[in-house]
Amino acid sequence: MHPKRFVFIDFETFFCSATGFTLKKLSVEEYIRGSRFEVLCLGVAVGGNSVLLFDTPAGIKAVLHDLQLDSPDTYTVCQNYQFDGFILSEHFGIKVSNPICNRALARWTGVSRLTSESLSSLNKFFDMPEKFEGTGISDGKHREDFTSAEWEIFTRYCADDVRQTREHFSRMYDLLTEDALRFISLSELMYTQPRLELNSELLQQYEAEILDRQERAMTDLQRLFQFSDREAFIKAIRSPKEFPKMLKALGVDTPMKVSEARVKSVAASEDYLRAMYPAAKAGTLDKVYRKVIKKHVDNWEKGTHIPAIAKNDIPFMELLNHEDEDVALLCGVRAENNTSIALSRCRRFQAVASRGTLPVSLSAFQAQTGRYTGDNSEGFSDALNLQNLSKRSGDKTLRRSIMAPEGYVLVAADSSQIEARVNAWICNQHDLVEVFAQGRDPYAEFASSIYSVPADDIHSQATQELKTMRDVGKESVLSLGYNSGAVKFAQRCRQNKIKLGATDEEHNTKAQEIVNLYRGTYAAIRQSWKTNQAILQAMLRGDSGMWGGPTGNLFRFKGQDNIFGRPCPTILLPDGFKLYYPGLSFNEESNEFFYTPYNRKLRRAEPKKIYGGLIANNICQALSFAIIRWQMIQIPYPIVLNVHDEVVALVPEAEAETALTTMSQIMKTVPSWLPGGASLPLNASGGIGKNYAEV
Repeated sequence: MHPKRFVFIDFETFFCSATGFTLKKLSVEEYIRGSRFEVLCLGVAVGGNSVLLFDTPAGIKAVLHDLQLDSPDTYTVCQNYQFDGFILSEHFGIKVSNPICNRALARWTGVSRLTSESLSSLNKFFDMPEKFEGTGISDGKHREDFTSAEWEIFTRYCADDVRQTREHFSRMYDLLTEDALRFISLSELMYTQPRLELNSELLQQYEAEILDRQERAMTDLQRLFQFSDREAFIKAIRSPKEFPKMLKALGVDTPMKVSEARVKSVAASEDYLRAMYPAAKAGTLDKVYRKVIKKHVDNWEKGTHIPAIAKNDIPFMELLNHEDEDVALLCGVRAENNTSIALSRCRRFQAVASRGTLPVSLSAFQAQTGRYTGDNSEGFSDALNLQNLSKRSGDKTLRRSIMAPEGYVLVAADSSQIEARVNAWICNQHDLVEVFAQGRDPYAEFASSIYSVPADDIHSQATQELKTMRDVGKESVLSLGYNSGAVKFAQRCRQNKIKLGATDEEHNTKAQEIVNLYRGTYAAIRQSWKTNQAILQAMLRGDSGMWGGPTGNLFRFKGQDNIFGRPCPTILLPDGFKLYYPGLSFNEESNEFFYTPYNRKLRRAEPKKIYGGLIANNICQALSFAIIRWQMIQIPYPIVLNVHDEVVALVPEAEAETALTTMSQIMKTVPSWLPGGASLPLNASGGIGKNYAEV
């Protein structure tokens, strides 16, 4: 094997804040494929050599050709590879062999659990000089608009970016495994060398259908509520004040939920009042005082509850299926008009289709458990939501619009029930592991315990009643393994349109019975939550040790671990990935554990509760996806999409059946690095299709 050759690159490009042509307003794909896109200069360093700058189209094109970035032994490193790599592919036709993104390295090494992944944040983290500012003078300027002095500053900025990228990489690289390196490359290629096509004609037809459906619904409701003005009607539906009145007119009380913000506000106002005006009440405060803490006082007077009418609120979702068609229609229009989810996604797909193939944006190791997320390091999404496309129910038009190019097909392999299998195996719940190993139906068997109906009858799903029983068993096995309580389980069932009883009281009572039954049936899983709670206590003390799995050494916890010198308790997976718990602490008053990771959306560290059941979730989800990561890099075909436990590859039509057999076998294979892995029964299913809906 040849030694790795590392090339560090950074593009500087034209942007214009005044006209919105920036990455703050546009996705990477939209920005780089835009008609106004222009490369201003390129910084390059090969290994430890000096940074070279190129600022003419001919010079940039020539050096990129000479660098041989498509060579198997060359690794192209960028701070944000999605950006620079898409430029390489789209504007210079260069198909990089081994892309590396420093942001992914920051996630693997734990740095992003403490700080932002931006270049300037990494400089601060590694105690390097602050990022040299150069974009302030380049806003809205083409190459010919710079003065000589400005250009010197701008190119110095570019060169510094390359040097800093190289320095960050050199500090993190040694902590990376070879498999992690390959997985990062695979992930970046899904975006920067896109191969999936979009069916524009189908998308245009779908948009027309959505608009027609919306118009008919709006007309019916507008007539019902006697609005002559369409804009006023839409405004009323969207209004959090007017919408409850419309529900009331139809005889439905507005569902309510507790607002955490109001709870905090009420607590703050009470503390303040107690300190400043011991005998006062909100109603007796003078105008000046009311003005000072108006928000707090208003919330105190109104209470801690607010209407539960957001699209993801479970009570509101239940209204979408209300027996009164007018109520269901009203809520459906509100859900659609508040977000226009289907329409906006359809239009985004069409916009991408008008520019080219479909880049798949997945951030490697982004989630706490190492799973992909669809957003980037700073919390921004390309808004295509490819990990949330309807598969088994609902409208599948968007899935149908995703196509293989001419002469190719999509081949998908889905790891069957991997989290439920892994959780049972981790916890040594041998009877459940055996159910999976023998190919029996764990959902039907647990449902049999709930309803005292033979498992074979439930498995057949011959009637709607039997199908519902199996759905309850499935929801139980998949969701109760992480110490979920009856309230949460009842909510999940409602969210998935599963009724456990004729009334809310019966539904909740049955949920509690099922939770009790699960915990009694799977005692080893229940015991694991207590073990994990003890692991948290041990990490807080600074202890280290091993636990889990048939060999008892599946995971390694280390209370005195660190992230480049910053103290941070960790749990090490057998593939080398770590779960990080910075700022682990115990609150004596609430009797709860917390850790404080960096929240990239809030751009600050934010406390999160952690407990034995959630540790079970973390280690099971992390190990499940570690297995899938390993399987993905074994597949000898280009991976073009991953959706949770499903891997999709692009394959020549003539090789489709062979590829499906190969991929399915790989997805059933346990990695050699997994201790005692021979006893873990994995399984997979798959399909072949010209579009994504067919697989």
